[in-house]
Amino acid sequence: MPAAVLGVGVATDRLAGPHAALGYTVVVLGGWVSLTIAGMMLKIVPFLVWYRVYSPRAGREPVPTLAQLSWPPIEALAYALLVAGVSMLAASSFIGDAAWIRAAGIVLALGAAAFAGALARVLGHLRSEHPRAIEAPAR
Repeated sequence: MPAAVLGVGVATDRLAGPHAALGYTVVVLGGWVSLTIAGMMLKIVPFLVWYRVYSPRAGREPVPTLAQLSWPPIEALAYALLVAGVSMLAASSFIGDAAWIRAAGIVLALGAAAFAGALARVLGHLRSEHPRAIEAPAR
């Protein structure tokens, strides 16, 4: 919704100037594209890791579920920080206040660190302590 409102404002010259255009760009790229990609990665990566590590062993021994691979509190923290950071960055870019832009950058960096931590936990299942089933030799 904010992207639509800003987009119409910029397109009709109700909002003009570089700050309005930058705020719109942050909302579209940071708010929609980046958050969509992050959300999809938190759903797709656990599936791919589970499929690679545990699918050959499923039915033969107990394996974790997809939900058990993830880290919901850190994912929620990453989401909250990323949304807050993008919102702050869009508002501060629209206003043009460098101090608030720096603060928004810090919030975004903390959100990115939480996101990286959530993915690292999932990718940790690829380590050797989670061995894959022995595959048939190549013919």
